[in-house]
Amino acid sequence: MSRIIYRQLIGHEDLSLGQGKIVQERGDRTVSIQQIELEFIFRTVDEIKALDYVRYGHVALYKVGPVFQYYFDSLSMAVPDDVTVIKPNSILSSLPGRYILGPLPTIYDTIIASASDEDTPITVDLVTTKTTFRAPYPMVLAYVRASLTTAPTGASFILDVHMNGITMFSTLLSIDPTEKTSVTASVPAVLSVTSVPDDAEFTVFVTQVGSTIAGTGLKVAVTGIKL
Repeated sequence: MSRIIYRQLIGHEDLSLGQGKIVQERGDRTVSIQQIELEFIFRTVDEIKALDYVRYGHVALYKVGPVFQYYFDSLSMAVPDDVTVIKPNSILSSLPGRYILGPLPTIYDTIIASASDEDTPITVDLVTTKTTFRAPYPMVLAYVRASLTTAPTGASFILDVHMNGITMFSTLLSIDPTEKTSVTASVPAVLSVTSVPDDAEFTVFVTQVGSTIAGTGLKVAVTGIKL
């Protein structure tokens, strides 16, 4: 089966047996498809059977376990073509977009919510939530992060995030003094919940602020794999 794909034309001929070529036209596009001799098909099958399937797992006819496949990476600029990466002929070599050999990449999605304004010092409140937001779909949670516009000083900034009324942490999320992000916290947060159902409700509570400068501009980011 032959296919040549352009924006204006898809040339397609299923198992065209014989000699010579078939020409198809659509507007200003012309595609020429080589017909296939039956003997060539048999020779090709034998050649594929003889390939090293460790190196060429994507064309294996007989293989124990999964056969690798290509996925399209619209941002990849890898060059040149080899066993693990293929640039389609219809895409200019100077433009991004390639087929990459291997399993599909894990794609994470992030929900970001603002939990204060940018200028008002944040206060401790264990009862009233600083913000409420909901999961737009079910997901497997990877991590939760927090950031501030103004860093706390004198003490760490500590917050808790609840999902459907229950804390998500066994060790709460914190931001160290003079820092603006939980990524650099000296005591990393530990999640106790990783399964997020569709439309789950998230609420944010602040349990401690900086003793000299409280901190301003709180944002919370929930990152996971969409199911």
